Amino acid sequence: MERGEPELDRLSLFKSNVDYSGTGTTWGCHESYLLRHEPAAIAESLIPHLVSRVLYTGAGGFDPFSPGILFTLSPRAWHLERTISPESMHDRGIFHTKQESLSSRGYHRLHVLCGESLCSERAMWLKLGATALVVALIDQGLEPGASFELRSPVEAIRSFVSDPRGQKKVLTEDGGIVSALDIQRHYLERVEEHLPRSFMPPWAPAVCREWRETLELLGKSPSWLSRRLDWAIKLRFYKRWIEKRGFTREMLEAWNDILERQVGAEGVASLPLEALLEPNGVLRSIREEVDPIVRARGLSWEQLGSFLKLRLELFELDMRFAEVGERGLFRMLGDADALDHRVSEMRPIEEAMVEPPEGSRASLRGRLVRRFAGQPERYQCSWQSVWDREDNRVASLTNPFQKKERWREAHSQP
Repeated sequence: MERGEPELDRLSLFKSNVDYSGTGTTWGCHESYLLRHEPAAIAESLIPHLVSRVLYTGAGGFDPFSPGILFTLSPRAWHLERTISPESMHDRGIFHTKQESLSSRGYHRLHVLCGESLCSERAMWLKLGATALVVALIDQGLEPGASFELRSPVEAIRSFVSDPRGQKKVLTEDGGIVSALDIQRHYLERVEEHLPRSFMPPWAPAVCREWRETLELLGKSPSWLSRRLDWAIKLRFYKRWIEKRGFTREMLEAWNDILERQVGAEGVASLPLEALLEPNGVLRSIREEVDPIVRARGLSWEQLGSFLKLRLELFELDMRFAEVGERGLFRMLGDADALDHRVSEMRPIEEAMVEPPEGSRASLRGRLVRRFAGQPERYQCSWQSVWDREDNRVASLTNPFQKKERWREAHSQP
């Protein structure tokens, strides 16, 4: 730091998924699954699961492209533009075709980027566990999603994230109509049918129990999950905040409708509050046209400033929800015993941070990194190998289940 520059008294880290300032930025939580088939070969059977699992994998928040206040199960879903795509920074797809196995011996890597960073242990565990079990079925040649091929997966996921009850119906390719709950129940039943099979992991029954209980509670009411899942925790918290600010659901819906219809997303999301409320601002310029609608809805223009301030407050709360450390709202709710999100089957996080899972190359890589740390001039590590420049040798890590280190002569330098 240069002399005279102000010192930072605190560094804030946020485990967020979207930027509400109008930049259109999103940050995903990428997942990787090991499989034998080429990733593209399983797309058709997996996509209905990826689209409907937002019922428990959604981080919750607000539609970042709306000029109003629209709660959504998954803010990142609004950044997904295609069903299938090779891209990760633009034109993002629900299914990613990235082909980078980082393995040998016929293994492939399914790279999922449509998901979000979560805070709830239950949500994280269920997201990874349920998806891994569905992938296991498909990798065995089964097709659990065959009867639920969606006519428009992008439209379907946007419909599903707008419905906390999971009841909205979308069209399938064969002309049927299904809800997110219908699809998830189907996948769960198929997994449960094959639990006795040898390819199923020992933790599969526990995941299925949590999966079934979550779907059953969703079928009753989202409020049953308001202590467990990220989006449901947020929904309860934000509803109370909105009520404390004097807004009813009807008032919120009315202003949302007015702004959506008369202004459009681009007119609000990219402008500061002061610009929106100035006498000749983008909203005031349409006042004469919108006045009859405002009066018919029982609203007043004086409420607009409060509505827009509430909008900014909620966006800030959504960022602070996932702030890392003691200031994070999720952390505060947990410390106050207001949540029930812990999963006993999960290893302690602190232990997992320093102890990779046994029986995998992650454990071997970790041991090698610890041993050679502090010697960057001699050693270099990648996902697939560790290089020893001094002795001109390399330890391959291309076998995902490799336990012992095996060195061989290196034919080229990294």
